[in-house]
Amino acid sequence: MTFPAALASTRSTIFASEEETIRNCLLKMKKNGSRAILLTRKKGERELITGIFTESDLLKKIQFLEHPLNWNRPIEALMRTDFKTLPVEKLGEAAAYMTKYDIKSVPIVSGKGPVFRENIWGMVHGSDIVHAYAAEQNILSHRRKITAAVHTGNQRYPHFIGGLLKKQFRAKLIPAESIFKTGLPSRFHLGLDYLFLDVNHFTLETVLGILGEARECQNPPAVIFMLDESHLPHRTLKALQRLGNHRRFGLLLKPINPLEFQLLLERLKPRST
Repeated sequence: MTFPAALASTRSTIFASEEETIRNCLLKMKKNGSRAILLTRKKGERELITGIFTESDLLKKIQFLEHPLNWNRPIEALMRTDFKTLPVEKLGEAAAYMTKYDIKSVPIVSGKGPVFRENIWGMVHGSDIVHAYAAEQNILSHRRKITAAVHTGNQRYPHFIGGLLKKQFRAKLIPAESIFKTGLPSRFHLGLDYLFLDVNHFTLETVLGILGEARECQNPPAVIFMLDESHLPHRTLKALQRLGNHRRFGLLLKPINPLEFQLLLERLKPRST
């Protein structure tokens, strides 16, 4: 099954030091509307994920928390260190995985070995499973209409990206040539929702110019830069990496992974949807 609803949780994953007080961790969970918090410990310059604390854990520890002084103890006293994780490439199997291990929240991770903060893609909760299944029942006419343009030197990418977009939206792809034949001041006033650009075919100055134009628009599109790291100048790559968490810009490495594509669309979608 596709899993767009669960991907929304990547934006609300919260962290705290294992030395943080139980009170502060619960307040952070409440403020962010999160059902779980991941706990970390410094290991050199990085943050190692050492435990998890969830709503379910809270219910099991009510008697412990009836003593007011315990609220000021480190969350380390309550966190679980034997928590399960799920590789991001197996995100579609989250429902079966959570049922198998009888868990209500699972961190989604990339890479192997010890899990550090930068390896966390997000969290999936039981409610995300319910929402994802409900979303799959929506008929095509209920999907949001979007307009996108793809500019790339590889002719198969527009077709490939169009197919991925049409799985989630009623997507209309317009020729990229119409974007780049338009005068610069009006390029981003054509009702675009997403603009995919193959940065291996642009200079850094052109890329930065496009970003500047998009920033000046009242309703700019989400600009997604597709790139092949091995064929990109170091200076351009560094400039783009600094945009990694910007609300309306994103990076997509080639060859394009459909799961990473879904994650990126979820992060960049307009807040009104």
